Amino acid sequence: MHGHHVFSCPFISADRRRRRFPCARRSEIPISEPELDTHVFEGVKLPPLGQHEPKKLLDREHTHLFLAELERRYPNYQHNATLTSPFLAASITAINLHPRITRAVVTHELSQAEAVLGMANTDHPRPVPATQVERLIDWLEAHRGDFTWQGEPEQNQLGGISDYQAWLNGPTPLANPPGPDTRLICWEVVLLAAANVGIYSVAQLRTAYAGNKLAGTFALFSTHGRVDIQNNGRSGFAVANQIQAGDAIMIKSTAADFDHVVVAASPDPANLRNIEVLSLWNRGTGGVLGRTLLDNLIIDGVTAIRHARL
Repeated sequence: MHGHHVFSCPFISADRRRRRFPCARRSEIPISEPELDTHVFEGVKLPPLGQHEPKKLLDREHTHLFLAELERRYPNYQHNATLTSPFLAASITAINLHPRITRAVVTHELSQAEAVLGMANTDHPRPVPATQVERLIDWLEAHRGDFTWQGEPEQNQLGGISDYQAWLNGPTPLANPPGPDTRLICWEVVLLAAANVGIYSVAQLRTAYAGNKLAGTFALFSTHGRVDIQNNGRSGFAVANQIQAGDAIMIKSTAADFDHVVVAASPDPANLRNIEVLSLWNRGTGGVLGRTLLDNLIIDGVTAIRHARL
């Protein structure tokens, strides 16, 4: 399903919006200007990626952040005559200078590029989330690019080395949110988001971490019940489902209650694998909080997908 892509110099269009630029290897920079130039102006699809190259997956998450902001400002951007290659180049160059690329960085640098080139500032207010579920997803979306997955072997130590407990045990955690470089385990970002939108209290988070952290977190996620979808060996989880936006999805592949936790962002009732999720893991997003398909996270050996309303 996932192949390797060999980078080649892009076709140079005669379109007056385009400009010539030197060929560069895809892996050298976070967001590839040549790759996006051909995507935006020629409609060339982004090449598929495997799930064993976290750096490329991280770069792709940065690219998706950029394209999401481009679509917000310039709807149907591949057919928007306002966009020019110099604008793309200026914004991408500035974004790539940042040590960490987040949604806030992308938004700021697009506005800066518009100002430098004398273009109208196309930034505009985002929709205000009306429900708790919308607030949860909005919080996670706003933090795409933030945090660092504190993975193996630390994950097996159930949170002992991440920065989450130091934040949680502070005097006023919600008034002092963790910064973008905070190290977290996958489920901790879900707890953090849920607490910030009022789903859980700080007291509930502390109770969950009072003993066995994984067991306590699983009990908290399961407060309102849960549904288990077992691997029947035939469908490979490409099944109909009742997962809703904002649900916690717990992926189980060992004897533990779960091995990875994400939040459903865009459900697909017809095919579980096509659900878009917000996840903090090396797979899918390259080790930062990002958006990916659940399909990318269902590794060999997964025995069940559990989901629960937070």
